[in-house]
Amino acid sequence: MAPYVWQDLTTGKYHTVSNSGKHIHCTADGTPIRPYKQGVSGVAKTSVRVAHEQKIAAHEASLADAAQGVRPPPVDPALLQERVQTKGRFGAKTPTEIDLFLTEQARNRLMFPEREAAAREEEAQAKHKIDELHKNFAALAASSDINATHTKDISATKNLAKTCGLGAFTLTGTFRP
Repeated sequence: MAPYVWQDLTTGKYHTVSNSGKHIHCTADGTPIRPYKQGVSGVAKTSVRVAHEQKIAAHEASLADAAQGVRPPPVDPALLQERVQTKGRFGAKTPTEIDLFLTEQARNRLMFPEREAAAREEEAQAKHKIDELHKNFAALAASSDINATHTKDISATKNLAKTCGLGAFTLTGTFRP
């Protein structure tokens, strides 16, 4: 069975399609045209062609030798113990950074209770200082003429609804009889 031959109507060249989907240049009857190689195709001497073929054969032989190379020695058992376990972790949720921080903080509280006690003592002293500053500021503001504030009786505020005659208008503008 002859291969299907396609013609490019723009350039007038023929090609076939291989099983791998590559376009292979050919003649009108389907005979493949060898690709051009610089220095070998065309008017190269026989000695140049033979040298090129020998280079290709040597390269393929070196690739075959490399593929049959010696296996490396087995891994040291001490290194195997340090390996991270990855088997059976499909779909596992990795902890977020805040989770890692909170677990580390809880671990530190259990391991170093003296640090926790010192931190709480320091925090209590800071709160006490802040409270003292607030009290001092309030006392200074009360004794100063500039920062003195007039305190009003809250019960003496005006009613928001204005009365007029028979009914009253509320703040929202609705009339109530």
